[in-house]
Amino acid sequence: ELDAVEVDTVLGSADFTVEPYLTANHEGIWGDAATADLELVMQLIHLYFTAPRFTQTALDSVLDSDRPYIADPLSDPDFASYDAFVRARYGDDERYLLVPTAAQIDAITLASVERAFRGRFSNASDWVFVLSGDFDPDEVVDLARRYLGTLVGDGGKDDLGPGAPSMPAGITDVTVKSGTG
Repeated sequence: ELDAVEVDTVLGSADFTVEPYLTANHEGIWGDAATADLELVMQLIHLYFTAPRFTQTALDSVLDSDRPYIADPLSDPDFASYDAFVRARYGDDERYLLVPTAAQIDAITLASVERAFRGRFSNASDWVFVLSGDFDPDEVVDLARRYLGTLVGDGGKDDLGPGAPSMPAGITDVTVKSGTG
């Protein structure tokens, strides 16, 4: 039940990253940690599945960070280049667009974010967890049994709809004019 500042205070000395993500075709959790913080990472992964928190403040922060790209996607050369690449590869398929329209971002609600997240992160039956690094295998097996092996799974698989659009035929040449120079 901690807020974001309290969580940062409690976890401040830990050396780890845990980031859940959703893409058009799959969901996942990416992370890394110092060996001493591996149990903390497992605990956080377990919490993402069993007790995720959704706050309007966090949603507003994410949406506000995206608004400059909506207003002027060409302002950041790195972003503009990647956006051009994605559009050249996937066309106008909305599942792959990096920048939503202003109307799309305004339509995002806390309830819709929670529904999407819970729809993809509440059932671990089709998940595969991969760990690599410098750790004691027996310790990792024990942690995995306690934190990953206890996640709910009903044996079902997600239906994520059609796959990616076909690759463009031939060579695609795109010029990107971006930034202030």
